[in-house]
Amino acid sequence: MNMETYRNKKKNKDKRHFKRVYNMEAPAFFFYLANIPSTLMKALIKAVRNQDMSRPFYDLINIAKIRKHIIYYKRKKANESEKVYFKYYIGEHYIEVRVLFGRKMPESEYEQLIQVCGTTTQMYHSVLSRKDGYYSFCLYHDPIPQKCIVVDEEKHEICVGQDYQGAVMWDFDIHSCALIAGKPRNGKSSVIMYLLNSLVQADWDIWLIDGKDVDYIAYIDYFTEYVGNDDLSQVIDLIERFHQQMVNRYGLMHDHRVNKYVKLGLHPKFLICDEYLSVIERIKKECTKAEYEKVIYMIGDIVRRGPAGGIQLVLGMQRADTVYIPGEMRSNMQCKIVVGDGGNDLYKMMFEDESDICVPVEIGHAWYRMGSAPRTMAIPFYETMEVVKEHEAAEHV
Repeated sequence: MNMETYRNKKKNKDKRHFKRVYNMEAPAFFFYLANIPSTLMKALIKAVRNQDMSRPFYDLINIAKIRKHIIYYKRKKANESEKVYFKYYIGEHYIEVRVLFGRKMPESEYEQLIQVCGTTTQMYHSVLSRKDGYYSFCLYHDPIPQKCIVVDEEKHEICVGQDYQGAVMWDFDIHSCALIAGKPRNGKSSVIMYLLNSLVQADWDIWLIDGKDVDYIAYIDYFTEYVGNDDLSQVIDLIERFHQQMVNRYGLMHDHRVNKYVKLGLHPKFLICDEYLSVIERIKKECTKAEYEKVIYMIGDIVRRGPAGGIQLVLGMQRADTVYIPGEMRSNMQCKIVVGDGGNDLYKMMFEDESDICVPVEIGHAWYRMGSAPRTMAIPFYETMEVVKEHEAAEHV
């Protein structure tokens, strides 16, 4: 045996001490198989944190909330042993819910149920309908409110918010005068700023009382009249002159024998007072009783008689105190908005008998009522007069 043959035999013998490496051996296979659940869970958690799967994840949470409210209604509105038929379907942009209590319940009870479900899940709800023997409604995902200013100058409608159907329009010829209430830092000024953007675009007269003195002073050139809260004599004078504008319009309408101001080609006029309570409390404390009573009378007269002449009043306040906003005056203000978490007392003051369906909503949302039952909406965030900026930019071009 020569040296070369010996080396080849030794080489082949050494190969027997090595094992071939395969792509997947049995131990490795079972190792990876056992780690599949934890791997999937880690991937799911990562996806939820990245909000890639946030909608399905929160849909399941919302379904749990809806079921909780149905159980509550079963216990409180019906009987403990009552059968409740409940079915849901999760769509791409909505959750469809069908529910039927064993005993016959009035439709108003179902309406209250969907209001509560819609608010606690922060989703917009559709109207109640009868479908396949069940009461059916849909909860739509709350889109981020788009900054769109919608004004219908012919119908006299202004957008005050948005829901799943689109713009929520305030027809101030039908639902006259607006009362906007809410706790501090909950979005009252944002609603008023949203209104001001629309009114400036429509080029209607705006008389403004700035309760904080500084919120709207940068846009003083775009108001017909503007006063701050520092000089009460100017505030009272502005209210008197605005009230006189209403009296003059009624005289003109009487002379021409018409019952609608639009028949004379007249345009709406708006008196907007932000932080109304701050203004009226200062008038009560620092002015004479006769001056205070005169101001209260003029404001009440504007609310009662102004809308027929195109005279509108918009008040922003933290609470609808009956001392300064009597029940009769509050009832005549037919557009009511409560922003953010208003609290039970404020809901009751604003919506009276229908306040039991109202639950707190997040900042950027509000309960509103214009004729029908209270509903929820989202409010686009306007911190400045963006319409003014657009006009100024166009003029420079």
